[in-house]
Amino acid sequence: MVPPPPTPRASAAKLRPAGGATSRRRAADTTARLRSSIVTTALTRGLDDLRASDIAEGANVSTGAIYSRYENADEMAVDVWTESVRATFFDHIADVVGLMTDSPTNTPPTTIGKRLERPSALLRLGAESLIVAGRNDALNEVVLADVEQLLTNLGVNSSTDSLHHAKVLIGASVAVGTALRGIATGGNSNWSMMMRTLVVAARRATTIADNFERPAPAPRPLNTGDPTRDRILEATASVIGRSGLHRSTISRIARRANVPVGTLYSRYTNKEALINDAVEEISLVDYGVNNLAKTRAFSMHRGDFGFADSFHYGMYPERRSRINFRLETIIASRHHASTRRTLQRVFRHQTTVFSNSFPHIPRNLAELTTTTEQALGFGHCVISRYSQFATTADYFSLMSSLVATTGLDKLAQV
Repeated sequence: MVPPPPTPRASAAKLRPAGGATSRRRAADTTARLRSSIVTTALTRGLDDLRASDIAEGANVSTGAIYSRYENADEMAVDVWTESVRATFFDHIADVVGLMTDSPTNTPPTTIGKRLERPSALLRLGAESLIVAGRNDALNEVVLADVEQLLTNLGVNSSTDSLHHAKVLIGASVAVGTALRGIATGGNSNWSMMMRTLVVAARRATTIADNFERPAPAPRPLNTGDPTRDRILEATASVIGRSGLHRSTISRIARRANVPVGTLYSRYTNKEALINDAVEEISLVDYGVNNLAKTRAFSMHRGDFGFADSFHYGMYPERRSRINFRLETIIASRHHASTRRTLQRVFRHQTTVFSNSFPHIPRNLAELTTTTEQALGFGHCVISRYSQFATTADYFSLMSSLVATTGLDKLAQV
């Protein structure tokens, strides 16, 4: 009798997929929960304070699960950018630039306007990522290439002219700057109307000869009447502008100011009080430079009302340290209520300075003008780092068109 053939054994290769698939699903689920927890932590504490213990607790995993996927906090920040922020943030920038350049966009203008007025948490995190990338090598390696490529794709390249460059860079500055300003203020009132005005100005703009020289403003040191206080505040701006608020210690600031640590603590109750003092004093001095440019431009009957100067001033190396400090305090204000209130007070004061300089301009238009200048200024200080064409873009022609569209020049002449 011939024995029956042996029952075929399932091969190991056929048995593994079931268990392997389950294992892969579990790993993917853990990764998804970790990413969600990292983003939540970044929104709560900032990209500079991604603590493994907080993230593990939020994802309900061990810290070992984190370090098997991420080497350190910098890699977590990179993952937040590439997997959760970049696509949404870039789509928003492209939508705003599309309005400025009259390019087709699938997003209704009303939706874009609402985003500008009330930037989402993810858009604010995108703007923060661009600032942190300026001092974080790991994040910068990714963000720099991404943003440069985005701007190139949007038309900031050698095949387009300098006026088009200005439209794209200002559109990108609007998207980034309103997100940044929204961190400190919670929103940007009337920006839907301002965006419509910018779009009209962009479509009307024609190239106008810009023969005005803009030498770098002479450094304006603080002069509070107390030399020690001046040194401390300048040191505060320098250290925080280089390293961010979270990684700047009182000891480092004291060394930079060449004063004992005890001197700082005898004057300020904590680091936040020191930062707030620096924000107020430095903002007053630096905004005076921009306001002087406006009054000088007005007296010379320049069509741009001096607004073009602000874009150039923001790129001068002489001002970079203080600009970095201002940007760092804006992203830090999300986690520091008193700093947020200080920035809001500074923003209101800028409107007062502008109104005092041009008393015939209605207060509501003065507020809209300074709100626009703040958002555009913050955004351009960030965006200009990512394109070699930023220094040659034709801001003068576009700003002249904007001034004519708003009627600012005629109101000021009254």
